[in-house]
Amino acid sequence: MNFIKESISPFLEDTNIDSLFIHEYMPEAPGDFVKVYLYAFLHANKQLMLSNDTISKHLNIHKLDVLKAWDYWENKGVIKKKNISKENEYVYNVEFISLKQQHFMKDAQLEQNVFDDNFKEMFVEIESIIGRQLTGKEPIEIRHWVEDFSLKPELIVYCYTYCKNIRKIVDFKYVEAVIRTWYDHNLYSIADVEDFLHKNDKRYLQYKDIFNALGFRRLPTDEEKKKIDQWYDEWHISTDQIMKACSKTSGITNPNINYVHKVLEGWKFGKPKPAHPNAQQQQASNLPNSPTNWATYYEKVRMKNQVALDLRRKEVYTAVPKIKEIDDEIKALNLSISRDLLSSKPDAKKNIEFLRSKINELNQNKAILLTDNNFPLDYIELKFNCGKCNDTGFMENGTRCECYKNAAS
Repeated sequence: MNFIKESISPFLEDTNIDSLFIHEYMPEAPGDFVKVYLYAFLHANKQLMLSNDTISKHLNIHKLDVLKAWDYWENKGVIKKKNISKENEYVYNVEFISLKQQHFMKDAQLEQNVFDDNFKEMFVEIESIIGRQLTGKEPIEIRHWVEDFSLKPELIVYCYTYCKNIRKIVDFKYVEAVIRTWYDHNLYSIADVEDFLHKNDKRYLQYKDIFNALGFRRLPTDEEKKKIDQWYDEWHISTDQIMKACSKTSGITNPNINYVHKVLEGWKFGKPKPAHPNAQQQQASNLPNSPTNWATYYEKVRMKNQVALDLRRKEVYTAVPKIKEIDDEIKALNLSISRDLLSSKPDAKKNIEFLRSKINELNQNKAILLTDNNFPLDYIELKFNCGKCNDTGFMENGTRCECYKNAAS
């Protein structure tokens, strides 16, 4: 006797979704990304062919959002993209990862870390420094630092001590950024790091003191650093002499390193000191001659500040390319928010909240990169000559700003 089961359409059969996906991944994911995952998982479970275009049409989701969904899930570690075309990076197969197996392997790896004597001792010391237990993926990531960068556990502990006592920051991503900086400078021992910090932290404070004396709220450019390094390393000029030279810029409309450089050069080699510009005459020459020119005057001020911002951005992007990647990603996310604001989708609000939280996270990462590379937090933000009217000449209520009245008088 044979037993036969009635065949039914694959779409009428049950689809088993891992409980880990529902509890750990689904709550924080954008609604459209969840729909993409579930719809594709259904077809994978039945071994049915499916394209991103079909997903887009069936779920009424823009194809770009489908692609973003796969990027999101890959970053979460629940799928793997396997490229099948060398010409087009967007042509790939999607492999759904067994979350149960992955979860078990992570637990096993974490357990191995804990019972490895070398790493166990390192983790205990780190937890003592930061005053809390390492959580989530932190132990695994810290072990990756040791193995991927060929660093000794004691150097990792030293980094945490340095970040807490000197930088006053023990955020995990900040510590990771410091570790990567040391690795990029080929620093593999505590002795190497201490030599590096002694030289760079001392010089960093010298840069900061000089720029404070000049009234600057930023750190020097590479060219400015070269001049300051020359004062100390080649000309052997003391900080007191440099501060005295900085004081000679009082009354100058635009104090700058070049002027100080010429003053010091005159003292060192007997060259004539630079002409001291008349600040009041220079300021008066920049003002408009009549009220009809106010609009043009403020437009020039804004344009000048925008050009300065573009130069600062170029400087930062050259020094830290990752910051440009972050800014580009923030622009793309803001564009998605604008699209969702115009959308009537029921989950648009939730998606916007997710995108904004992602932007906040990116901004935090950018802040860490800026400070770690000795840039002020507001260095790539637009600066205004007048913060009250934002260089328009008029307040929000339509009245003339004080800067307008002061310039006119």
